[in-house]
Amino acid sequence: MARMLEVSNIFCSYDHVPVIHGISLHVEEGEIVAILGSNGAGKSTTMRTIAGLMHPESGSISFCGEDISKKPAFEIIKHGISYVPEGRRLFAKLSVRENLELGAFSVTDKSVVAERIEEMYELFPILKDRSEQTAETMSGGEQQMCAIARGHMSRPKLILLDELSLVVMSPGVPTDLPIVEQMRAHGLPIWGEIELAYVFGRGDVLAITGTNGKTTTTALLGEIMKNYKDSVFVVGNIGNPYTSAAWETTEESVVVAEISSFQLETIHTFHPKVSAILNITPDHLNRHHTMQAYIEAKERIAENQTAEDVCVLNYEDEETRAFGEKTGAQVLYFSSRRKLKKGVYLEDGNIICDIDEKIPVCSVDELNILGTHNHENAMAAVAMAYAYGTPMEIIRKTLKEFQ
Repeated sequence: MARMLEVSNIFCSYDHVPVIHGISLHVEEGEIVAILGSNGAGKSTTMRTIAGLMHPESGSISFCGEDISKKPAFEIIKHGISYVPEGRRLFAKLSVRENLELGAFSVTDKSVVAERIEEMYELFPILKDRSEQTAETMSGGEQQMCAIARGHMSRPKLILLDELSLVVMSPGVPTDLPIVEQMRAHGLPIWGEIELAYVFGRGDVLAITGTNGKTTTTALLGEIMKNYKDSVFVVGNIGNPYTSAAWETTEESVVVAEISSFQLETIHTFHPKVSAILNITPDHLNRHHTMQAYIEAKERIAENQTAEDVCVLNYEDEETRAFGEKTGAQVLYFSSRRKLKKGVYLEDGNIICDIDEKIPVCSVDELNILGTHNHENAMAAVAMAYAYGTPMEIIRKTLKEFQ
C-alpha cells in the first residue's frame, strides 16, 4: 500500500542558489511528522515544494501513490494537501468569513462551504465573533487561528503547518476544546497572550486579578506607578493588550496588568513581582465548569512567585484568606472590617498602612471613588504600591486625586 506522502531525494534552489539538498521523508496516514532545523535550513522551502508553490529540480513527490512533483498548487489542494504558511498570509482587507471561503475555493456547493465555516467556528469560537472583522484588525493569535481554520476548509487529507513551534491562544478560546487537547497531547506548548508578552517583555510586573474591582484597582495602581516611575505600562484585561506594549518595555519599566481567569489558564513562566487577588465569587462557570476550577485559575497568578515576592489578598474573602496559607509568596492582607496585625485596613474611616510601621494614608472621605468596594480597591492598590517600594507621599497624593 502506498504511503500517504513520499518525498524522495528532492533538490530545490532559489535563483540557482541551492537551498535543499536531497531531502527525503514520508508521512503515513494519521501520522504527525515534524521537520526540524535552524533558520535557513530549508524547512519552509520543503513545505512550499510539497504544496506546489515551487517545484523540485530533481527527485520526486508522490501523494497517495500519484506523482505530484510538477503539479500546480491549486491541483495539489484538490488532491488533499493544504498549506498553512509561516506568517499566516491572510488576506488583510478581507473578513474572517471571506478568508475561510477562499480556503474552500474548490468547493462549488455554497451550502457545503457554509457548513464547513460553521465547523470552524465550533473549533475556534472567537472566529465566529470576528466573522465580519477584517483579518488585519485581529490579534496575532486570532490571525493564526484563522489561518489554520482556512487550511482546514478544503477538508485536506494532509495539512502542512509551517513554523508551528507553539500555539498562542486568544483567552476567548476554551482550553478544553478537543483541538486544543490534541495539540497539547502532541507536545505543542499552549500559550496565551499574557505569557507571550511576559516572555518577550522586560521590567517588573504588578498583576491584579479577582472577580470584581480589577479594572479600578489596576487603573489606580497604574496612576500611582506613573507618579513614581518614568516607564509605566497599564495593560491586560483593562483594554490595552500586553503584547502591544511588550517590545517597548525596558529593564526599568513597570507593567501594571489586569489579568482575568481566562488569561491565567495559559500562563507558564508569568511571574509578577507583586500580585493581588481582590476577591473570588462565582463567575464564568460556563467556562470553568466548577467553582473549584475557577478558584484554581485565579490562584495561578501567584504560582511562580517566591518568598522574595508579595501577594496581596482580601482578608474578608474566605477563598483568598485561605490561599494566604498556601502561597509561596509573602502575604499582605487588606481588610475593610477589622484591624490587622500587618497589612492595610480601615480604622475609624481612615485607611491605615501597617506593614513596617503604622502609617495613616488618608480618610475615605478624601477619596473620589465611593463605597466599601472601592475602599477595598484603594487598599489593595496601597498595599501593592507600598510593597513595591513606592513612597507613601506619592501613594497618598495619587489616591486623593484619582477619579
